[in-house]
Amino acid sequence: MGLGQRSRLTQDSGDSRPEAGRSFTGPGPLRCLYTLSNQPSARTVGRPVTPDEDPPALELPEPSAESWASPESTTRTSTTLCRMAAAPTPAIAALLRAKITHTLHPYHHDPSTTAFGDEVVAALHWDPERVFKTLVASIDGGGLVVGIVPVAAHLDLKALAAVAGGKKAQLAKVADAERSSGYVAGGISPIGQRKPLPTVIHSSVEEFPTVMVSAGKRGLQVELAPADLIAVCTATVADIATT
Repeated sequence: MGLGQRSRLTQDSGDSRPEAGRSFTGPGPLRCLYTLSNQPSARTVGRPVTPDEDPPALELPEPSAESWASPESTTRTSTTLCRMAAAPTPAIAALLRAKITHTLHPYHHDPSTTAFGDEVVAALHWDPERVFKTLVASIDGGGLVVGIVPVAAHLDLKALAAVAGGKKAQLAKVADAERSSGYVAGGISPIGQRKPLPTVIHSSVEEFPTVMVSAGKRGLQVELAPADLIAVCTATVADIATT
């Protein structure tokens, strides 16, 4: 299977009805009410606001995870009215455009940590095999490729290079990864990157009903079905991880 091929795809059913856990878009500037919670099982809920409702609209170009859920509270849920066009990150915007079901999981990020994947697993109490980290590598000293592997594993650079049609791969410099993706290290999402890159996801992704990846900023993860992740990233699935 070459880069750019999908192992399986999902098609939009065309059903635009809002439902719990479903993010959707519609014609024109649709306003949706989101209910976000810091509980790991919280779902993203969207519903259209009727014309006679006029709560204060709030634009959210880049809200912090702390504004959604306070780490001191494990039960409080905050509700914010926002325009679908003003998604918090490009990754979320891409999921909304594609009408892909997804769940946002905010968590408290410690600015002093650099073990970003381990922090996610500890904060959200998820299986490290189901939480996937996004790494950017250069192939034969040239073009960049995205490799997505479980937090519990390591990226097999030799295997990644082979899938990408090269001989040698090495992790890209942080500055190069940030410049290409448009995200900050520790919050690089494979979805909605500034410059679309060839993307390879480790084959274990298909063993789970849903998996988690960065939503495009530190302190925020997104949960979605593996097939949707593969489709939205136009990714190849291959064995590119070692333990």
